[in-house]
Amino acid sequence: MNITTSHLVILITSVVSVVFWLWFIIRYDKYEKEPLRMVLFTMIFGGLVSTTAAGFLNSLAALMTGFRVVDADGQQSPAAAVTFFLFVGFNEEFWKGILTFFLIRKSRHFNEPIDGMIYAMTVGLGFGILENIGYGRMFGLPVFFIRQFNAIPLHIGLSVLWGLGLSRLYFRRNLRLRAFLPYLIVPAILHTIYNLLPQLILNGLVITLLMSAFALLLIWAGTRILKKHQRPS
Repeated sequence: MNITTSHLVILITSVVSVVFWLWFIIRYDKYEKEPLRMVLFTMIFGGLVSTTAAGFLNSLAALMTGFRVVDADGQQSPAAAVTFFLFVGFNEEFWKGILTFFLIRKSRHFNEPIDGMIYAMTVGLGFGILENIGYGRMFGLPVFFIRQFNAIPLHIGLSVLWGLGLSRLYFRRNLRLRAFLPYLIVPAILHTIYNLLPQLILNGLVITLLMSAFALLLIWAGTRILKKHQRPS
């Protein structure tokens, strides 16, 4: 398959994925629906800026820790992997969360308990889609398609957790950055655990199924949280 065809497949698949996940997210917003233009702007701008910032810092962290994404000789240091993935978990959740915080904290559309989670999930979607496009270009279509079922739902599911924090703080009249940051800790730890799974289990099929199950479990937990807060303001 030549490069042009690969890029076309990645583009079409990404568009389909965006449409599906946006439908999945927006259907929980039953009462005062968020304007589609605001949802799309949050997804694109939040996803683009957070992916760029987190990706740059992840690259620096890889250089500083000596971590190699492709461990060709099998000599990867366990300490380097743990340090790197711990940084990545906190780094990526921080940038997704901080972008969402500043994009919606003064928005007149942020007026229902579920809204913080809706916008958080759209930023998580934007991040996951853009990150996956990069992985597809670097590592090929098999990796790209596998990550449709684990990495993208992971980012969306983790975003529900700190999105809940945004909503809680907003309706308690305490939506300040220093009050919000602690809500990123649990998602960052879960993100780190997810990233470390391939370091612990070497069987490709097993790890793919386990990572997908981990991510989809987060989506299931996220839907439970969404349904609980699915009420008018």
